Amino acid sequence: MEATWGWYWAADVITEAGGRVHLAHPLGIAGFENRRVKNDRIDAWLLADLLRMGRLPEAWIAPESVRYQRELVRYRRKLSQLRAGLKAQVHAVLGKEGLLPPITHLWGPGGSAWLDETDMADAYETRVRSLRRLIKLYDTEITKLDVRIAAEFKDHPGYQAIQAIHGVGPVLGATFTAELGDVTRFRSAKHVCSWAGLTPRHRESDSKVHRGSITKQGPPLVRWAAIEAVSKNHGGDPIKELYRRVAERRGRNKGRVAAARKVLTLVYQRHALQACRSGALGHVSVRVPDSLIWVPSSGRPGRCSLPSDRAGVAQQRRGYRSPMRFDRLSPVFPVRSIDLAIEHYRKLGFTVRRYEGPDAYAFAERNGIELHLAQVTDLKPRRNMSAVYLYVDDADALYREWSQAGIDGRLVQPTDTSYGLREGACLDRDANLIRFGSGIRSSD
Repeated sequence: MEATWGWYWAADVITEAGGRVHLAHPLGIAGFENRRVKNDRIDAWLLADLLRMGRLPEAWIAPESVRYQRELVRYRRKLSQLRAGLKAQVHAVLGKEGLLPPITHLWGPGGSAWLDETDMADAYETRVRSLRRLIKLYDTEITKLDVRIAAEFKDHPGYQAIQAIHGVGPVLGATFTAELGDVTRFRSAKHVCSWAGLTPRHRESDSKVHRGSITKQGPPLVRWAAIEAVSKNHGGDPIKELYRRVAERRGRNKGRVAAARKVLTLVYQRHALQACRSGALGHVSVRVPDSLIWVPSSGRPGRCSLPSDRAGVAQQRRGYRSPMRFDRLSPVFPVRSIDLAIEHYRKLGFTVRRYEGPDAYAFAERNGIELHLAQVTDLKPRRNMSAVYLYVDDADALYREWSQAGIDGRLVQPTDTSYGLREGACLDRDANLIRFGSGIRSSD
C-alpha cells in the first residue's frame, strides 16, 4: 500500500488480520512519474510488480506507540505556529497605529501591562483584545500538552540523554525522540542526516557531479528542531566552533545547517548509546566521539552495536561468519503453461520433474543447477523481468547445442564483452531470460 492519507488504520487492520504490510515510499517509485494514465488499478499493478522483483522502496511503519508520540509533538508544533501568527497580527495592528513597544518581550508581564495602558482606535483595540484572548487560550492548551508530553516521555532513556546537548530542551528532545522512533533502523548518523533532508543534493551523470542545497526531504519537524537548537547560541563549544568556521567561508545559513547536522548526529549517538545500555545488541557499529563513550562497570570502554535489517553487511565487513550454511539457490520462473515450459526446458537439456501436488509447478535440473517453473495464468510476458545468469565452460558450444534443439523462443549468439566474458542469451516464450557466459578464449 502507498504511504498516503489515512494509511494508519488500513495498516493496523491488515496486520490484525494476519497480513504483512509493505508501505511503499512514493519518492522512490519512478514509475509514478511521466504516465499519461494513472489510477488505483494501474498503481496496484506497478507496486505488485516491484514487490515481486524485490525493488519496492519501502517506508518504515512506525508502531502505534510512536505514532501517538508523534501526534502529540506535531500537534504542539501546530499550536505554536498558530499562536505565533496571532502574535504577529498584534504587532501588525500596533504598526498601523505607529506604536513601538518599549520592551523587547511584549508577551511577558511588562508587555501585558503596556498593552492595557495603550490607547488605540476602537476598531484596533477590539482586534488586539480579541487576539490577546486567543493567545491566552493557546497558551493554556500548549501548557496542557507540555504536561502530557512530559508524562509520555519521562521513562524514555534517550529523551533524558539528549537534553544534555546544548540547545536541546524538553520540547526539542520530545520532537527528536518521537520523530526518530526506533534508532536501530539507521546504520549511522550519516543515514539519519540524509533521512532528515540535511545533506546536500547530489546529481551525477558519468563523470559530471553537481551538488546543490540540502534536499529538504524527510520530516520537516526534525529539520526545524535541529535548526532551532542552534539558532540562538549555535550549540555548545564544539558546535559553535563548527558554525563559525563554516559561516566565515560559506555564510551564516550554511553555517547554521552544518551546526544543525552536528546536533542531529549527537542526538542519534546518544539515542544509540541508550539503546545499547538497555540491551538492544546487534551488529551495526555506532561510532561516537570520546566524550560520549560509555564506560561500563568493568572500567573498560565499551563498544556498542545496534540491531538492523542490514546487519549482514556490517557482519561481512568485520569478517563475521554465520553458523547457518546455505545449501542451494533456485530461481523461480513464472510461465503461462507448465506443459509447454516443461517441453522447452527439456530441449535445453534439463531433466524436468513435475510437482506431484495440486499446484502447476515443476523442477528443472542440469549439472546441479536447478530452476523452478511456476504456472501463472495471467502472466504478461512484456512485464516479466525474471532472469538468471549461467556460467558455463564454453558459451559457443552451449549456443550450438541449443540451436540444434529447435527451442521455442529466442536465442542470441555469444559475443565478446568488455568485462572479459563471452556472453549469449536465451529467452523463452514467457520472457524468462537465461544469460550464459564463459571466459574469452585466447586467440593462440
